[in-house]
Amino acid sequence: MSPEQIKALFDGNAIILMFAWGILVKYVPFLARIPNGIIPYLNVIGYIIAKFAIPEANAGGVSPEQAGGLFSIGGMILGSFTNAVWARQLYEGFGRLLLENVFKLKKAVPA
Repeated sequence: MSPEQIKALFDGNAIILMFAWGILVKYVPFLARIPNGIIPYLNVIGYIIAKFAIPEANAGGVSPEQAGGLFSIGGMILGSFTNAVWARQLYEGFGRLLLENVFKLKKAVPA
């Protein structure tokens, strides 16, 4: 996959990726050692790292340097927090009910 394709995949599915990571941490015994309270913060850090690691797909648009570094970094950080909040709400509002009551999954106990 090209960097542009990876970026498009990540940008379009960031919330779902964060949601999936949170489920793995809660239900996979090896990952259960990670405290639940830091899952959103890990999502934010992962989002920011991915944004810096994946070059911008610039098809004639304005690059982050042209838009102004502070504005683009602030927008990226705000976007990372917003996506982390949506992923958490998706789990708390819908995911937990389905996973624990419908699919009968139990939260993992740290190994």
